[in-house]
Amino acid sequence: MRREELKKNIFDGNIGDFYIFCGSIHWLKKIYIKRLEEAFLEKGKKREKIELQNEEEWEDIKSKLLSSSLFSHRRFFHIIMNFPLKKLSPIHSRNLILIDTEKCLPIFDEKYTVSMEKIEDDEPLKYIKYVFSRYKKSFDDRLPQYIVDRLPDPASLERFLEKLILYVGEEKNITQNSVDTFLSFTPQTTALNVIQSILDKDLERTLGEIDNLSFLDVHPSILVATATTILSRILMCKVASTEEIKHMKDGWRILNYKRKADRISLDDLTKLVWLFYNFDLFLKKSGEKGAYMVLKGMLIKWMKV
Repeated sequence: MRREELKKNIFDGNIGDFYIFCGSIHWLKKIYIKRLEEAFLEKGKKREKIELQNEEEWEDIKSKLLSSSLFSHRRFFHIIMNFPLKKLSPIHSRNLILIDTEKCLPIFDEKYTVSMEKIEDDEPLKYIKYVFSRYKKSFDDRLPQYIVDRLPDPASLERFLEKLILYVGEEKNITQNSVDTFLSFTPQTTALNVIQSILDKDLERTLGEIDNLSFLDVHPSILVATATTILSRILMCKVASTEEIKHMKDGWRILNYKRKADRISLDDLTKLVWLFYNFDLFLKKSGEKGAYMVLKGMLIKWMKV
């Protein structure tokens, strides 16, 4: 089910009794969960949030999800699945059952599944404006786009805004200068600095930026996620035409990396992608300890070849 269809159904009051929200963009899930809550439940009632850790807990709770009587109000169960799913069959009752999971899998029935992975260009902008308005903050009309352009991962937007609001404190106006100052302290920005120094093939600066990550206690997985996002966009600029990219979802964001793509050969870029792939494998097998030293060694070898 497309999100546009779900949005229309909610507006029309045509709400089903079972949905699967999959994907990692939690702020987008929250928007639709709030809409469902307001449209489905009686005034003053709230959804019941339940986190499950394994298949056995899911089997145990099914009877509760189905329980209701003609004289009781309908309930909204928000079920967060913190384990890999092998199968998932719809459950139908007078209640609304929402399954919340990270991965969108082929086993999910498309009729009930709403993907929260790919977003329209204007959705992050609307969310930023909503958050600023909720906290009664004024801002320049160009600021939401400025923020979006500096966040490589849309899934991190909610957490970024929460921290930004705390950073500005009692200030009524959020300025570009406030955003820039705050960005200089964030793990994503320090990770971006590392990637930029790598692309510049500046070994001394690269090693210094990696030391900065270690000093700030930024987990290596943040660097891997940032590298994956940026390198995939640069690679797209290398292998696809400008017109092809323009017609892609988030094409405008990909084209922001065209200048970087022009400065690195496809061979170097491919080797760099494999470098971070192997570094990610090392992290998964060996953990965080000593990871930055290993990465330094890999990058020294890559830059000196």
